[in-house]
Parts: sequence; structure tokens; C-alpha cells
Amino acid sequence: LVASALGAQHVSLTDLPSSLPLLQRNVARADNGASSGPMPSVSVAELRWGGDVPSSVAGCDVVIGCEIVYQHDEDTFAA
Repeated sequence: LVASALGAQHVSLTDLPSSLPLLQRNVARADNGASSGPMPSVSVAELRWGGDVPSSVAGCDVVIGCEIVYQHDEDTFAA
């Protein structure tokens, strides 16, 4: 969201399925609170490391990782 606020043309936020509703709420809150009007295109998509890459993420120029931690559960083990 910071990248979008700083002028990125498109931002894709990705996580495991259980976290997608929170990401979507955060995007909506950030968009409603943006002082300079609506934020540029921000999308939310499921991404499992080792799985298929969503089309909204494929071909990106920059990848910024945040809060990337090892979590031993079914989702991360399958990746």
C-alpha cells in the first residue's frame, strides 16, 4: 500500500487464502482514507510459494517482501 501511495502504477498484494479478507479490508480502508484521492490500481490475489503465479503478479518489475516468515502448516509445507 505504501508503494501505491508513493506512485506505483499497479500494486499486487498476495498471501495465503486465510489472509485475503484482511488484505481486501486494508485496501478498502487505505483507499477511503487517501488524502490525494483514490489510490492507483491495487489488487489482492492468492499466492502460494511454489504454486502457479496469478496473472496480476506475473511480469512485475519489483517484488517487495514484507513479514515473510516460515510457518510450518499445510499451506507452506505443500509449497
